Amino acid sequence: MKDTIARPLKGNRASIGNRASMLPRGGAHTKDALLRVALEHYQRHGYEATSLRAITQELGLTVAATYYHFKSKEELLVAAYRRNLEYLQVAHDNIAATLSSPERLWTFVQLHTCLQRSDEGTGRQPYSAALLLDSIPEEYAATLRVIMCRIRDRLRGIITAGIRAKSFDKVNTTAAAYAIFGMSHSVDLWFRPGGALTMEQVATMYADFALRIVGARPVRNRADMQRLTRSALAAAGALK
Repeated sequence: MKDTIARPLKGNRASIGNRASMLPRGGAHTKDALLRVALEHYQRHGYEATSLRAITQELGLTVAATYYHFKSKEELLVAAYRRNLEYLQVAHDNIAATLSSPERLWTFVQLHTCLQRSDEGTGRQPYSAALLLDSIPEEYAATLRVIMCRIRDRLRGIITAGIRAKSFDKVNTTAAAYAIFGMSHSVDLWFRPGGALTMEQVATMYADFALRIVGARPVRNRADMQRLTRSALAAAGALK
């Protein structure tokens, strides 16, 4: 895929200087910075309108230096998406062991929805890469499909355990998982900060919807669950 030149970010010149001077030395820091800045550009300008040059210029790097970590823009997209899957898994694993089946599903949906935006949750921005599956080379599209399947498989596991525990109705686990995944994954298509709802409010609403899909009763300790997910997001923020 041929890169196109993205429009510079508003106030980009100052941003370049600030980010470049603050970029720590070391390959791991550079790689992490590339992932973060790339996702910011994808979200603001769209993936296809973002070039590697625009990303590297903001960090004061050369395109050649980027190739040490990522050979293409597609490889950078896949790496960013994979990292956020790991982030979601770590955040949920930190809290899920002691929760009931409804609480496990509720917190998973809350986390997954919040992680679709970074404005009010974390510094990580999962991009809606599913929309690009027909536009990127198959080798990268196939990898993205595998990552998305891992999220749905986790959802299926939570739903299956809830059915066995008789906390959920005997729903079709695959259909329920797709419905819940799609609901959370598409929030980035319409949600904008500063609107009538905060991201946490949207995530809470979707988590409640998820319980209805599987026929579970609402969680009574919603405020406690919200605090748990905030804590999990903060703890998983150390993941590199």
